[in-house]
This record gives sequence, structure tokens and C-alpha cells, in this order.
Amino acid sequence: KDVRAMEKEAARDGAAPKDEDLAASYARQAEVLKKAGDLDGVRALYRRALDDRSNAATFKVLASHYYKIVADQPEASLRACRDLEKAWSRHVDTGGDYFDIGSQNSALAVIIDCYRKAGDTERADRLQKDLDRRGEKSVRQAL
Repeated sequence: KDVRAMEKEAARDGAAPKDEDLAASYARQAEVLKKAGDLDGVRALYRRALDDRSNAATFKVLASHYYKIVADQPEASLRACRDLEKAWSRHVDTGGDYFDIGSQNSALAVIIDCYRKAGDTERADRLQKDLDRRGEKSVRQAL
């Protein structure tokens, strides 16, 4: 309800809702769900949010908030990392020019950080290699 109200307000002004405002709204909802013991509800909330808001800047903010909410639950934090990686692949990793790739890579860096915090350093290292290759390739294409 809060998110829809923000979107309507922003549409009247001819702008998009601010990423931090959206993330704060989702975080409030997620905290209520977490306090009720509904981690599956938190997961569903953020999966829907990540699917609805697919630009890299919004993704990074939502991803950070999602991980913070479930960080104290080892199984849920790894599940969140996998959800973030899948959402990134579906919506953020769209290719483009040097600047688009840079923005997409910064979103991937957030996911790598989440994997490291969750303790899956092997997956984080593999993604870091992919990130490095993507960065090198975008520089070559820009030249």
C-alpha cells in the first residue's frame, strides 16, 4: 500500500519514487513478517519487489536491505543470495554499453558481498571471476 502510494505521488510529479524510500517501505514490511516468524513471507516480498523494480540502482538498495533482514538466519541468508543472483540474471544483466555494464557489475558486486557474508566464499569467488571478466570485456568494447 505504501509503495503504491509512493508511485502515485511520484507519477503526479512526473518522477519515479526514490530508491531509499521504496527500500525503507519494503524493510518495514519485512520486519513485521520476520517478527511474526514468516521468513517465507519476507522472501516472497523481496522476490516480488526485485521482479517489479529491475534497474541496477534500485536492485542494489533492495538487495542490501533484503540481506540485512535475513543475515542472522544462515539458511535464509544463503537462500536470499540465490534469490538475488537469479533476480540479477533475469532483470539486471541486460547488456548494453560500458556504463550499463558498470552499473550491472556494481549490482553483482553487492551479491558477491552477500555470498561472502553468508559464508559461501566458493560461490563468491566464482562470481568475482565473472565480474572481473565482464569488466575487462566492457573496457575492450568501449575502446
